[in-house]
Amino acid sequence: MKAMPKNSFRLLAVGALAVPAIAIASPNAHATIHHYPAIGGTCVGSAVLRCLELRYDDDLRRYRAYAEVTDNVNDNIDAWVGIDFVYTNPGSSARGTTTDTKIVVSTPLANCGTGTRVVEFAARFFWGNHATGATASEVRNGSVRIC
Repeated sequence: MKAMPKNSFRLLAVGALAVPAIAIASPNAHATIHHYPAIGGTCVGSAVLRCLELRYDDDLRRYRAYAEVTDNVNDNIDAWVGIDFVYTNPGSSARGTTTDTKIVVSTPLANCGTGTRVVEFAARFFWGNHATGATASEVRNGSVRIC
């Protein structure tokens, strides 16, 4: 039997170790998440920042809406904030709550099924001033053709 040169053996050993690493990394290597902003941009506001977007996963063909509302603590206005609902159509919805600083609510993942579709998404934000008792609310929305 002919002896294998040392360099060839090292190359085979490195190759044997690299193949499982490539196989493990492959599912995440090509994942692409697209972020689609609501009408007017992902975030609006200054004293109370209100953000809404749809996130779509190309590889798994599924989507969800993300809503976030934050009291800007640097503006000297002591506000409470909340999210009443977030939904996608077709898809699902989620309920929010109130807090003194920040809340994030997302819908459950929805599958695209077959073909291309228009997905509508929306959220209702509300907030108030602790000192004055003044309150406000806003519904933000958007739509995008995906899948």
